[in-house]
Amino acid sequence: MFLTWPNFISFLRIPLAFLFLQEQSAWRCFAIIVALLSDGLDGYLARRQKVSNKIGVLLDPFADKFFVIFAITILIGEGKLQIWQAVALACRDLSVLLLELT
Repeated sequence: MFLTWPNFISFLRIPLAFLFLQEQSAWRCFAIIVALLSDGLDGYLARRQKVSNKIGVLLDPFADKFFVIFAITILIGEGKLQIWQAVALACRDLSVLLLELT
């Protein structure tokens, strides 16, 4: 079943990333905090309710990566993040991904 609470919560991180289009730091901090809490909550609910499925296994990391890439792109465009810093973040994510695959 696609529409489980954990999948719904994971999916909400995608539109949440668009708060980075707001230049106010408060909105961006709010988006980051909600994204962090929702990432923990969807994993907790999936394990507790035993509703893990293939959609959720793909949707959760996709929503996470989309949020991070969207935020990084906005920050680079505003000149608040340099390319080398974005590459360092990407290398970190890549290393975590490689560790998860092994």
